[in-house]
Amino acid sequence: RPVSCAAERGHMEIVQFLLAHGADPNLPEANFAERGYALYAATRRHENVAIARVLLDVGADIRASWHASGDVSCALATTQNEELRQLLYEHGAVAGLATAANSGRLDLAAEILAADPSKAQDHLYGNAIQQGHLAIVKLMMRHGARLDPRMVRSWQTALAQCLAHRRVELAEFLVENGEDINWPNWFGQGPLHYTIMRDRPDMVGWALDHGADIEARDWEMESRPLAWAAHVGSRACVDVLLQRGAQVRHPDDEPWNSPIARAKKKGHDAIVGLLRRHGT
Repeated sequence: RPVSCAAERGHMEIVQFLLAHGADPNLPEANFAERGYALYAATRRHENVAIARVLLDVGADIRASWHASGDVSCALATTQNEELRQLLYEHGAVAGLATAANSGRLDLAAEILAADPSKAQDHLYGNAIQQGHLAIVKLMMRHGARLDPRMVRSWQTALAQCLAHRRVELAEFLVENGEDINWPNWFGQGPLHYTIMRDRPDMVGWALDHGADIEARDWEMESRPLAWAAHVGSRACVDVLLQRGAQVRHPDDEPWNSPIARAKKKGHDAIVGLLRRHGT
């Protein structure tokens, strides 16, 4: 809607003009924002305090959300803008457990869970683990939340996300409490594959030290970790994998999914030469 487009682009005068002529910021947007999008755009996407204030003054719904990205109140967790935070509180925004877990507010999380421990499980993976807040993860588990090694969120397992962001202490905790270092996502890619995709050679070594299968083949590209490293052009990951015993050739390789084939297709000539020297 026009008022949403104006708020999205930061055009204050147009927002004011449209509101003065009867635009309703709470009208639903097709398929993605049942309570309007203008306030969400001003707060969550652009942190435009001036436009947010104008919209709130005419009754924009503080519960406005976009798809599955949370509502306007979630800005309390993400913003560093104290003026915006105060404005949202003044208009009824409530910092829930998702907000506390996303922002690392251990004190707030403790208060919420003391009042209602049943909320812990719902926010363990999507908030506390995904944002890397180990203290809040431990707090939630003390209130009854349980790890599920089969859980996949945002296309990857919790361990994969930890390793990609080099959250070693949290990764150690997850493994010690039952997370599976080889559990794959929906494409058959385990934490080791994802760590390679993100070019984290130090975390490749960590994953291997903790039992990652160095020859696990995924389902999407039907490639093993060494082939993935060759595909993304990570010489450092290739070196780690070769040092740890990854095989360059396998009897069941197809002409297109071997490490050398992957490197050649992407034009990584130096890696092709390295693999050929190791594969003879």
